Amino acid sequence: MAATLQVDHVSRAVESNRLAGQATGVLIATYGIDAATAWRLLQRTSQHSNIKVRHLARAVVAIAGGADGDLDGLDLRAAHVVRNQLLPAPTSR
Repeated sequence: MAATLQVDHVSRAVESNRLAGQATGVLIATYGIDAATAWRLLQRTSQHSNIKVRHLARAVVAIAGGADGDLDGLDLRAAHVVRNQLLPAPTSR
C-alpha cells in the first residue's frame, strides 16, 4: 500500500512538472521573455491569487491550446486568472 501511494505521488509530481514546463513555454512564446522570467510570472501569479502553480499551469496549457470553451476538469478560478491576467484575449481595433 505504501509503495502504491509513493508511485501515485511521483506520478502526480511528474505530471505537474510537465505542465509547468509547458505553461512556461506558452508564456515565453506569448511575451517573448526568458524561462526564468516566465517561471517567476507563474509563481507570482500563484502567490497573489492563492492558486497552486499546477492549477494555473493546467489552465494556461488548456486555454493556449484552444480549450477555452471546454474547461472540464480545470480549476475555474485558475482559468479566470489565466484569462484575465496571464493570457488576456487580444483586443480588436
